[in-house]
Amino acid sequence: MDVCDYKQIMRQFYATLADFISKMPEVLEEMAYQEHFFTNLNMSENERHNLVFDWYIFDYKSEVLSKNLLQYFLEKAELNEDLKAIYKRFKDGIFSIFEVKALRLGKEMIACDLATGKEYGIKDTTLTRQVSKGQCGFLRVLPFEDYYILTGTGYFFPREASHFIKLFFMDAEKHKKPFRLTPLTIYEIFFAKTKPETLPTIERFRLFCQEGGLKEDYINEIIQKIRKEALNKGDF
Repeated sequence: MDVCDYKQIMRQFYATLADFISKMPEVLEEMAYQEHFFTNLNMSENERHNLVFDWYIFDYKSEVLSKNLLQYFLEKAELNEDLKAIYKRFKDGIFSIFEVKALRLGKEMIACDLATGKEYGIKDTTLTRQVSKGQCGFLRVLPFEDYYILTGTGYFFPREASHFIKLFFMDAEKHKKPFRLTPLTIYEIFFAKTKPETLPTIERFRLFCQEGGLKEDYINEIIQKIRKEALNKGDF
């Protein structure tokens, strides 16, 4: 199956799901309630709606359905066996922070899930033209035949942030911290409204370094070096 085929199948998947829940007012009401939590973020109404729909399909356990929408859809919708087999594999999708390891523009990429260290060969015609090797970002990856595809929207950090992102995962693994991403957490990072800073500059810098997993002695060494260079330049 070529790229055009999987894109057509995904368009059909979302259209069929949208039609499926259009006849379920309680589910629509529940989704609207969840969308309320994103109203303070700096994004359009359409972006909020698409975010919640994606979250609801793959992750969110609906109180109305007692499971996520994908599982309920597979159990209740009238689907031919071929499509049902494709959709069923989507339950094994991954939503995480990935690092781009290799890239063929407009073709495919190899991306590493930083939470597990597992690498995925991903077919993609659009995002591969917009990112670079070594860049990290949030992606939802779905299994499709003998390769993987992307769905939803990918959000990438600047290339310069990759080092600190990987430090975070190294620190989390070292201390056995539980790792769980939610759309709200992610979208707060990318779409939070600007807030006035309340911490002094040096304390903000210290906190940023600590979150990046740097040791206290090393942080102090950096601060002292910066202070010394600033004083030598007369820049207070």
